[in-house]
Formats: sequence, structure tokens, C-alpha cells
Amino acid sequence: YNLGRGGAETMLVGVLPELQEYRNIVVTLSPVNYFEDELVCDELICLNEPSLLTLPRAVFKLKKLVQKYKPDLVHSHLPQSNFAARLSTPAGIPLITTIHTAISEAVDYKKKYIRFLDRFTYKYRPSKIVAVSKQALNDYFTVLKLKQENAVVIYTFVDPKRFSTISKMPAEDKIELVTIGSLRRNKNFQYLIEAFKFLKDENIQLDIYGQGPAYDELQHAIEEAGVNIYLKGQVSNIPELLPTYHVFVMPSHSPSNLLS
Repeated sequence: YNLGRGGAETMLVGVLPELQEYRNIVVTLSPVNYFEDELVCDELICLNEPSLLTLPRAVFKLKKLVQKYKPDLVHSHLPQSNFAARLSTPAGIPLITTIHTAISEAVDYKKKYIRFLDRFTYKYRPSKIVAVSKQALNDYFTVLKLKQENAVVIYTFVDPKRFSTISKMPAEDKIELVTIGSLRRNKNFQYLIEAFKFLKDENIQLDIYGQGPAYDELQHAIEEAGVNIYLKGQVSNIPELLPTYHVFVMPSHSPSNLLS
């Protein structure tokens, strides 16, 4: 969909440098790009069709690109991109769809029209399903009431070499916690705010890295609760930051092998 710093996007950017023997063309629906020079590909193309209402126009543009480049393989990530890829890729070109979360917990899939579009496009153009966990795989076919076939699990990965540098040790005079994720309700950061209400007299701090639609809601809740939690925004040096904390916490409602 775009190149914001979510788990799906981070995985894509992380794997592309390992595929340099191929010609890799990255196509997005939205111009948002927080990776900049980190993205290694032969060509980056933005369709500038971020709205679901303009999906037909995105499909038309993507069909033109497929006809022009004649790819050996099309691989899509995230719902709206999956819909466009299925409606644009001819049967003669292998199509892979990666499912990054348990969709029963995903906010987008609470909407009936998203479930309808996913089910319809899958039946129209069946793609090979790659899920990041068994839970995500089973959940996808169960929620959409589809027969599970041509599907595999490939677990989320990280590059351990990126986490070898320790910039500084955590402070000794207080306990510092950290968590990372898109600021959305299903990430359950509100739970941490409630928990920290019981820790006001303790010398403990939580930093939350990431951005998303729930930023204002979370900031208001933090200020109202008067807790020692800070929204640190989106950064590009998480591997260097993590060693500076004592504890990593993960409150998410969707523990389907999250990249964090």
C-alpha cells in the first residue's frame, strides 16, 4: 500500500537486498515513504491511488504496468494492494499474497466490505497465500469462509546483525520500558496506560515508538492518566535504541508472530 514503517513494509525493505540477482519493481498505492535510501530496488512506482474508492483506477494502472514489464512473479502485501493485484494479474503470472496478521483481530476486517472484497478477489483470481504464522493462516480462511488450499507459513524474520551494536546501557536509577508498533487500537497500548496508573509512585518509564491514527487518542489518555509514558514517534534506528532499555513489552491483541 505504502512504505510507512509497519511490519509488512519493514519485512519487504529488509528482504529486497537479498534478492539483487532479480529485477525488483516496487509498486505502491500511496506516496508515503519513510524508508527513503533504505529501500533497495530497481524501480519504485507509485500509482497515487490510496483510496479504496479509486480501486478500479488502481487496477487499470497496475494492469498497464504488468503488460509493460511482464513480470515473472507478482507479490502483494496488505488488503487493498492484494485486491488490486488479484484484479490486475493475468492467470499466466504466478501471484503470491502475504497475510501479515490474524484478520479476525484486524480493524480493517471488522468492515464487511473489506471481507467481501477479499473473498471476491480471491475467488476471482486465487493466489498462493503466504502467512506469517499458523494462526494467521488458519484465521484467514476461517474468517473469509474459504477452502484452505495452496497456502504455506513462512515465519516473520529479522536480521540479527542489525542488533549487534549497543550504543549505551540502560540507566540504573530507573526502570525503562519500550514498545514498538503502529498506533492503532488493536495494538492495545491503552492496556499499558491502564497498567501504569498503578505505577505512578515507581521510578519507571515507558517509551512507545511508532505512529498511526490513534496518536491523539493515546496522547490524551496519557495526559489524563498522568502516567510516565511517552510517545516517541517514528524513528529509523530501532536496533540501536533497543539495547538502551531494560524491558521490551508487547501488549498487542494480535500476537500472530509480530515483527516487533
